[in-house]
Amino acid sequence: MLRVITEQKRIEKAEDQLRANLNKRCKPSKDGFWLEQDRISFRFVDPEVWGGNTRRFAHQIIISDGSANVSWTIEINVPVKGVNRNVAGVFLEGDDGTIYLGHRANKFNNLRLNRVTFWHHYQPGTFSRWVKVKETEDEKPIVVLAIHPINGENLVDALIAFAKEASRIRGLTQSGVSNSISRIDNWYHESEEPSKYGDSTAGNSSSHPSHKIHARVHNALGDQILEMLEDRNLQLPLQKDDFDMAIMDSSGEKCLALFEVKSGAEPGDVQKGIGQLFYYALDFKGEPKRILVLPNTVTPEIKRRIRRLQLQIITFEESTEGYTFNGLKALIKDLAANAAAIC
Repeated sequence: MLRVITEQKRIEKAEDQLRANLNKRCKPSKDGFWLEQDRISFRFVDPEVWGGNTRRFAHQIIISDGSANVSWTIEINVPVKGVNRNVAGVFLEGDDGTIYLGHRANKFNNLRLNRVTFWHHYQPGTFSRWVKVKETEDEKPIVVLAIHPINGENLVDALIAFAKEASRIRGLTQSGVSNSISRIDNWYHESEEPSKYGDSTAGNSSSHPSHKIHARVHNALGDQILEMLEDRNLQLPLQKDDFDMAIMDSSGEKCLALFEVKSGAEPGDVQKGIGQLFYYALDFKGEPKRILVLPNTVTPEIKRRIRRLQLQIITFEESTEGYTFNGLKALIKDLAANAAAIC
């Protein structure tokens, strides 16, 4: 497992090595180096530019539109010492001593991207990879994008690929194309979006009370699943219009769990959810777990019938702090353990 470098002298040394490698492989630009001539540059920003802020080494990948105007930037600022989660950059060290430039995927300035959007859509390709790292010995590992070794021969290509992939994701979030734009921006965070959340009993009007309740539950479930999956080798892919939610393995090819959310616990709601789970499971290879998500008011008799059908139940309840999903943590833990055992 990689670790975050926090010692000031080692960070300063890594910073010098990063600059030296780019100097060897790139043509100079105004404030740094051209990664791709007149299109993508890597800029080192002096502390004076930030009002004398010496708490970070400021790096910017600047994406140009091909003219004299700057389109946008990606910051990969690295703290001078210690751990600073308010900046995106980190230097990472592997067991063999290799040092990588990493990105937390948490800071994108004006790109209108957030961590989960980027985490879901980013395709590492040849050079970069998602890795688990430890910031301190006492804390659990986090997931960071290791862009490339700072002394690597392909550092320039890796930085270009990183910039272009971020640009691609930025374009998706701005395109408004259904099933292609950001899962966060156009799936369960848009609680007024009609017909995206299943349950035809809600009708097509976003003003229907049942539809709004379903959307809020669906949103909360998606948020909590994503948070639990962040440091596990599982993924929550873009939603299809026919089923509510599915958890896939790391390859994205095998469905491990299929969810149907019902905002009501009446027999008609339950019957429809059962039918949907069996019907949509046929779209996947293997036998995914089928999970029916129901209000905690569901009766013991209905629970008994559902379990006789070899289905699992997660019940939810609402409070002033949001929604609680009973049994969700245990389910995710079980899925992750089974996926690891298969691998």
